[in-house]
Amino acid sequence: SVSVPVLANGGIFSLADAETMYSQTGVDGVMSARGLLKNPAFFAGHEHTPIECVEKYVGRALAYGTPTPILHHHIMYMMESQMSAVERRSFNSMYVSGEIQIVPIGTEASFTRYIAQVKTILNDSGLQHTMHDSGTNFQGDYALVSQVVQKCMESVLENGAPRVLCFVKFGARTDKDYSKELPAAEKVQRYLGAGQ
Repeated sequence: SVSVPVLANGGIFSLADAETMYSQTGVDGVMSARGLLKNPAFFAGHEHTPIECVEKYVGRALAYGTPTPILHHHIMYMMESQMSAVERRSFNSMYVSGEIQIVPIGTEASFTRYIAQVKTILNDSGLQHTMHDSGTNFQGDYALVSQVVQKCMESVLENGAPRVLCFVKFGARTDKDYSKELPAAEKVQRYLGAGQ
């Protein structure tokens, strides 16, 4: 016997799991990590994440500036059991446009070698993009964009930068099919060309 509270953890994905763990081990309490990511309300007896819980999470995440990839990841976790396979594929293949800025920190004044590697990653990925002096505009599949951003950040660190800052802006819409749209910069160039 010990004089401090003993808590159990591991494999707890429902209230039934928690009750079984509690009754079989005699611990003082039960914790959950991945189970609560999937359903933050299961200790309250909810079999699936209530929509009110998802709405509250989104509101707070936006208020506190949660990065978009993390926001998307947690919504996917919470809604996974309530989505069909088609809906999950659609949600994970959201088409987006935006801008990425990657800034090596603690390096020499020139960023050329870092940006050259980032450009190579972008070209190899097949992601539609336009690089400019202060960043890169892109449009493409959300999942692909997330993978490319991670590879770009890793490449900067692997090339000797002790730190890297990454700023990403995303946009999505339902009134147009981004996959069939020209990048905004190309539209402007064509518009200007037509007026000459």
